[in-house]
Amino acid sequence: MKKLYISICTGILLLAGINGHAQITPQPSSTQKIEQGFGLGKMSLVYSRPNVKGRQIFGGMEPYGVVWRTGANSATVIKFSDDVTMEGHKIPAGEYGLFSIPGENEWTIIISKQPNQWGAYSYKPADDYVRFTVKTEHLPALTETMTLVFTDVATTTCNLQMMWEHSGFTIHLTTDIDARVMAKIDSAMNTAKKTLLRCGDLLLQQQ
Repeated sequence: MKKLYISICTGILLLAGINGHAQITPQPSSTQKIEQGFGLGKMSLVYSRPNVKGRQIFGGMEPYGVVWRTGANSATVIKFSDDVTMEGHKIPAGEYGLFSIPGENEWTIIISKQPNQWGAYSYKPADDYVRFTVKTEHLPALTETMTLVFTDVATTTCNLQMMWEHSGFTIHLTTDIDARVMAKIDSAMNTAKKTLLRCGDLLLQQQ
């Protein structure tokens, strides 16, 4: 029986080796991907969601004044298909790392040009695209599982909210669609004019 047990365990380990880094147990912090239509494009977030588990989070496990991955496991990644503005700062379409620095009264939000990192261990200020501050929101009810969510979504405005334990923040986003809409209208009008001219030419040729 012991030999059979060892053989089974060996087979499992070999199979895991064949399949590379096969995940045979769940991650303590689950991964979530969010996609949100915005303006004429869309936004997406990929992050891992840790739980409080009775611990003191901000000012404890996650110290004030220290760069945080804004989640667990790999750093949080935010992606925009179109240009957006975050708290008045223009962000070109692309993929970014979303880091933050917790504070009792305000959070520093960091949009990094390096999206693919494990934690914040390789974070470098030189990779910042932009950083800005937002007010700390003190939440009366406990949020057990860290949550990032797009809220109050309108055609050209929305909010990105973070909530965990008794703390949170809100980032205001906007996008400009007027110039792109007018360009599409102009293009359609030009195409329609050309079509009408071609129809006119054909009619004249048949006279």
